[in-house]
Amino acid sequence: MVIEAIKRLHERHAWQTTDGCRVSVGLIRVANIGPCMQLAGKLEAIGTGENGPSVYVCPYHARDLMIRRVFKEYWLDKLLKRKAGPMNTAIERFLREELNVKPGSELALIVVATPVEEVGRDHDFDWAIIEPSSLHSIIQTAGRVNRHRRLAVEEANIILLNRNIRASRGEPLVFTRPGLEFRNEEKGQTTHPCHDMETLLDAKAGEQPPLSTRLVFGDEPPPLARYDQEAIRRRLAPLGAVLGLSHPAWASQWFYEAYPLREREKRDAYRIMDADGKPALERFENGRWIQKKEDARTIICDKPPGCAWLCPSLEELGAWIEEKDLNLTSWEAFRFDLHFRSNADTSEFLITWKGIECQ
Repeated sequence: MVIEAIKRLHERHAWQTTDGCRVSVGLIRVANIGPCMQLAGKLEAIGTGENGPSVYVCPYHARDLMIRRVFKEYWLDKLLKRKAGPMNTAIERFLREELNVKPGSELALIVVATPVEEVGRDHDFDWAIIEPSSLHSIIQTAGRVNRHRRLAVEEANIILLNRNIRASRGEPLVFTRPGLEFRNEEKGQTTHPCHDMETLLDAKAGEQPPLSTRLVFGDEPPPLARYDQEAIRRRLAPLGAVLGLSHPAWASQWFYEAYPLREREKRDAYRIMDADGKPALERFENGRWIQKKEDARTIICDKPPGCAWLCPSLEELGAWIEEKDLNLTSWEAFRFDLHFRSNADTSEFLITWKGIECQ
């Protein structure tokens, strides 16, 4: 399904470079980090098959080396700010100088991203594929498509999946982590009784309704907007009954701690340091860094495949730090955090071009 969606969107929204390439830059928004890396790996492995563009894949999420995320954001900010002048000049230069793309090629540059792309990123993609979590996140992601150029669009440049990964697995709670859905234990019901996007958006397959804030604030919001708002109301009703609407506690640190945006997670900090010419992994424990033992089964295999873009290896990242003269110490640059909701075994993971893969 995703492969066909990529082909369709690329065919409709690719543009021509000065040396005859047909290029599109697309965003695939997924809800969680694990599926993000899995999808990136599958796209890199199989491409789009026959009659499709060559695919270059960049996974973008929070479970990565800090410096590699800085690297990705540096380049994405540079390439996808298409506000003035020749809007694709930076992308064309990148294709020639960084990817060595041959004239006349057909290619799609794809960023497979979690919600980190939704907030605070001023990027302009040609098209997007969205795994739904909430109406707010759908609108936020849609705002990253044709954001700066504001080109006239005659055909849909966003494809919204009818069901998300949790729904396809048959999970009882679907729009959660991230999302607003929760179960009312007293009534045994969830806040979102339907998980089919055609029904939730009052749309039929093949229709092309605009994705805008009118879906939330319009006169007749669709079922998904109503379910999301009702979920928020239920969450806050007990506190609202005590505080009322104007109490300053709503804007306090206490409120943030009492009602976090997501479930509290255990966080472990790691860093990669040089040990006699070889990378060594250290973990922050009891106020100090401790090198992990060899039996920890941590594997560093970060050499990117040919179809990856913006996924430098440790060696390439070190060279980039020196080139840009970044004011970063080694422990800051090559640090990463792992978050766990339970006492999971944190001793086995891979450091790859896709990020930090927990085993």
